[in-house]
Amino acid sequence: MVAIRIRIGTRKSVMALAQTEEIARRLTAVVPDIDVEVVKFETTGDQDQTGKLLQHGGKGGAFVAEIRSAVRLGELHAAMHSLKDMPGNEDTPGLVIGATLSRDPPGDVLVLREGVSLDHFRRSGGKGFKVGTNAVRRAAYARRLFPDIEVIHYRGAADTRVRKLDNLQMQRLPDGGEVGPADALIMARSGLERVGLAGRIAYEF
Repeated sequence: MVAIRIRIGTRKSVMALAQTEEIARRLTAVVPDIDVEVVKFETTGDQDQTGKLLQHGGKGGAFVAEIRSAVRLGELHAAMHSLKDMPGNEDTPGLVIGATLSRDPPGDVLVLREGVSLDHFRRSGGKGFKVGTNAVRRAAYARRLFPDIEVIHYRGAADTRVRKLDNLQMQRLPDGGEVGPADALIMARSGLERVGLAGRIAYEF
């Protein structure tokens, strides 16, 4: 029997590939003769790790535009995205969100760099600590819990952010200059689990 071939486009980040491989596994389990080809893209948002996403059309432009275009041109049969990267008003003619994976635990967590203890962080109330996130929501509740922390701009895929944290890497700012290095990150628990870094979770909010 001739295998059914399907081309699925996705970002080439570790997390995006993990999600796409899970989709491929599930498709193969239902249709054993299916042949899934994963097509990797480096999107505008992946290439520009410094600029503000708004200048690329927000998340919907920065992380999905190139892949969406390939689907519409018939180069792909489907695309796999994190729902958080989709524009909230997605209404692209000819395309539809056909399915979603079951939702993982939605909680946010604290990741600390080596040498920083959770007890010290708590006792200090966050004073003197630089905490990295690029999410307005996470920054807001971090400041509410720890009014004295310094929240710094921090972008990148989940594994990339943890690597920057461990390497004491400075983070370039959209308008020039640098900030950091970070002492801690606030991230999604599900993202860390998908890239095999759940062991770095120091505290779950």
